[in-house]
Amino acid sequence: MNGDYFVWLSHDDVLRPYKIEAQLKAIVSSGSKETISQGNYSYINESSGGVVDTCFEKFYPEKMLKHGCLLFLWGETHFSNMLFSVSHFDRVGLFDEDNRTAQDQDMQFRLLKGQETVFLKEPVSLFRLHGKSGSIRKKNLMFEENRSLYVKILKNLPDEEILQSSGNIGAVYAHIAAIIHSMGGGKELQEVEKMLQKEFKPFR
Repeated sequence: MNGDYFVWLSHDDVLRPYKIEAQLKAIVSSGSKETISQGNYSYINESSGGVVDTCFEKFYPEKMLKHGCLLFLWGETHFSNMLFSVSHFDRVGLFDEDNRTAQDQDMQFRLLKGQETVFLKEPVSLFRLHGKSGSIRKKNLMFEENRSLYVKILKNLPDEEILQSSGNIGAVYAHIAAIIHSMGGGKELQEVEKMLQKEFKPFR
């Protein structure tokens, strides 16, 4: 890299023509070049050709969308919908090359933890759904790495930040438990279930 800002683009996805300009303007308007920009994005169904846009502002209040980890915790973010200053790599380090399939998820968490963002309602990128994607071909490895990552996230994210971005710690734990269960469960699910047991005290 030799620029001042970073954008992620997987080889099978697409950026909207206005993405970089719109997100840079949002960052400048925020008053700080360190602000991270996120935005809605679109799903492209390769087989049908259909396009579906996300519209997160309809489901989350604007004051919650500014909390960096909100969309990430609910499994709603995609790395191509972000744009940020390269100075953040000095803050959080580089990509973990030992992570073969979850390196983008891991980086997103480190970037967004403790940060405020600016959110664009316009879809800024297109995420392609097709049968030959790496997440399909390397599904078992992806599940294994992501299960471990989600446990790491819960252990390293302060309760106050979960409350700021979602309002309910138990609901986030339960949602991540469901994600891990969909990825095969394993010992990682048992760890999150123990966290849930501490959060939800039985009624007497």
